[in-house]
Amino acid sequence: MLKESQESLSEYYRQLAKYSGSVGSWVIPPNPFAEALQSLHARCEREIQEANESAILQELDDLKKQEVASLAKIDLCKNEIEQAHERIAKTLAQRNRPPAKAYRLTDISAVWPLLGEYLPENRTQLEEQIAAVELELHQYELKELESSTRLEAGKEKIDLEQARKRMQQQERSYQTKERGGLLINATVERLMHRMIPRIEYYMQQLLPLLTRGRYHDVTLSTEPEEGVTSGGAFQLNVWEQAAAEYIPQSALSGGTADQFSLILRLAFAIAALPRELSTAPGFILLDEPLSLASQDRMQALIDLVTSHLLSEHFEQAFFISHNSALDLAMFKYHLYIENGIVMESNLLTETAMQQALSSISTVVGTNGHCSTNESVVEPQVMPL
Repeated sequence: MLKESQESLSEYYRQLAKYSGSVGSWVIPPNPFAEALQSLHARCEREIQEANESAILQELDDLKKQEVASLAKIDLCKNEIEQAHERIAKTLAQRNRPPAKAYRLTDISAVWPLLGEYLPENRTQLEEQIAAVELELHQYELKELESSTRLEAGKEKIDLEQARKRMQQQERSYQTKERGGLLINATVERLMHRMIPRIEYYMQQLLPLLTRGRYHDVTLSTEPEEGVTSGGAFQLNVWEQAAAEYIPQSALSGGTADQFSLILRLAFAIAALPRELSTAPGFILLDEPLSLASQDRMQALIDLVTSHLLSEHFEQAFFISHNSALDLAMFKYHLYIENGIVMESNLLTETAMQQALSSISTVVGTNGHCSTNESVVEPQVMPL
């Protein structure tokens, strides 16, 4: 800049001298700024010498070299930063942490709060803690090996992770079974809650038939019993007209109590039938239902077996008895067996049955009419 200024001043001086010679000294005095220009020129020369252009150029060259070195350092720093980012991302992935939004400490601490609790100055303390934990872990491994030796598990170490998994599976299995048991208990309780009124209803229908009208009303209940969700055995109470109160079954005579047990079993069988007729069983089997049966009670039982009440729920009723005094004429079909040999039978033979089925499209029975999809079958007796 000083050189440029000096050159421009010299040019201005020449132009001024030229104009001064051509116009005349009376317009512009000859060299009016000569002294000022000389002074300025001298100062410029002095400043140029003081500035030391060669030193400045050398310094500029040094600065350019420093700039190249700084750019190289910047590239190295960028490379180190990229490697640090990769290590941070890899560490987060190894610790099952989600990727951070950025690589600032606040962003990394957001996905890994532990980093925000410690500073680089705590590194020595953390290393001491790690060493202490490793030592403690080693001691626990020795104790584990000792325990496995006492448990005769061999020299192999017990895999705690596998043991925990097995324990979790067993815990889930236990919870499943426990909840399944609760569900079953609730279902049984609801079922019994619905079954008891239905059993009472059918007992009140069957009871007058079997007891010749002596008893009509019963109540049924269950008492709580440990380990049984639906309660204990049925507690049966019957209305006794003479006593004007409900009396327990245990207060009845043996034969009457036997009748009540049969009525309870029949009522339960009917109440437990599915409501859909197509899924209901087609018969009921009564094998010596009364153990203590007088002639009157046996006749009441036969009247019940041959009544319309059972036929409403079962297509056939099979009655088996060892009482040879029964009148076989009370039953439409009978089969008499003695010593394992059929002594008497009025059942249709297989050939007669096939001929009847092939020739009859509509069956008309003594007790009513039916189509080919419905049939009325008389109760049968098979004295043994």
